[in-house]
Amino acid sequence: MILKKTLAVLTVMVLLLNFSGFLAQAGPSVPHTADSMWVEPTSVVFTTSNASVGQKFNVTVWMNITENVFSYQIGLHYNRTQLMCTRAGYTAGMTSNYFKTHTTSSEPPIIDTSTLGNGSVLAFETLEGNDFVPGPHCDSLVWVEFEILQVPSVGNLTSTFDISTEYPSNTWVLDQDLNNINFVPYNANYLFIGPSAPPPPPPLTVSITASSTSVYLGQSVVFSSYPSGGYPSYSYQWFLNATASPGATLINWTWTPNATGSATVYVQVTDSSSQTIQSTSITVTVLPALTGAKIYVDPSQIIDLSLGPGSIVSINVSVANVATLGACVFNITYDPTVLTWTGFDLLPAQGQYPTFAITGNSSTGFAWVSLYYLTPISALLQPLTGLRFVVNSYGITLLNLTDTHLYDQNGNPIVHNTFSGIFANIIRDVAVTNVVPALPWVY
Repeated sequence: MILKKTLAVLTVMVLLLNFSGFLAQAGPSVPHTADSMWVEPTSVVFTTSNASVGQKFNVTVWMNITENVFSYQIGLHYNRTQLMCTRAGYTAGMTSNYFKTHTTSSEPPIIDTSTLGNGSVLAFETLEGNDFVPGPHCDSLVWVEFEILQVPSVGNLTSTFDISTEYPSNTWVLDQDLNNINFVPYNANYLFIGPSAPPPPPPLTVSITASSTSVYLGQSVVFSSYPSGGYPSYSYQWFLNATASPGATLINWTWTPNATGSATVYVQVTDSSSQTIQSTSITVTVLPALTGAKIYVDPSQIIDLSLGPGSIVSINVSVANVATLGACVFNITYDPTVLTWTGFDLLPAQGQYPTFAITGNSSTGFAWVSLYYLTPISALLQPLTGLRFVVNSYGITLLNLTDTHLYDQNGNPIVHNTFSGIFANIIRDVAVTNVVPALPWVY
């Protein structure tokens, strides 16, 4: 077994970033006396100002031996929590520079990232036949590329590029008679210098939003707060008209007004250092409760003699006086000899399009429509969908809304009235004849 001992190393900052291809050097940056093997740079130093997670760099293993060399092996291991080996290779491509121009029996370096939490790289080369590299000789062996996995938020991270410990595989050099050559291995140090103290956080701020700034009596408004900066965690207190609202101490607050008028809402946020900040205010207008919900055809009458066969007729199905509409279902029927349903248009309701289902039959004259809204609709008047028909012939037909259902956001039915429509492109002329006056008087 080869005797190995770790010696002190010089601190030299050498950063080899974004390595591509194999590394070829004319000579070592820090020559070592024979017999020795060492890692360059002898000290790899980074700071938060010149490196970050994901950055890559290289180290190279060199050897200086006075005897004839036939074979060698390098077992290099490192701290896998801080670094990850991404690539490794011989410095002359297929061989090392040490064995350059010689024929070798070797495999690419083996990268192992699963050995008891430590990363390792195993590389070895053996000359073929009775060949050997005569000593004394100094040259590079392998290059290894590393990626930074961890950056300290405070303090430093240190570890070693270790070729001296017989773990996970030992490092050795053999002469042409397969005898061990005694040499001194020199490890290299890795250092990442972090901040000496955490930077102060940005100032504590908070903003708020409201699900609506005008609601009808009986509805609710959801206020959301967005704190940042300071020292988390945060505590909250919501204020209604400058008075702390009991129990309103979460990041969001749902308020259900009990009177019409206007109200102002803001939140105070306190961080873990007892710093408090107040948001800007939002004013909400509370309107009288909606009554008399209805669903109707709009326009209610289309009477136009110019709409002959082939003409297009469009209507909307709308709702009015709805407070929390979550779903709408209806069936519209018509005379298929007069009209044929040809198209269906989704209309945005308060910034959202519903999910929908529709079935219909133009030969029997009906269309079933179901609309579902993720966010309930509150409106005095709101068109929900458009229907298009083509005129088949002259005549009159009801645009008859049947089986109508309105539901709130909890699936409860909404009491409502239904108003159908009518289409006509013909007017019946009636002639009145044989009129006999009641009295033959003239005024």
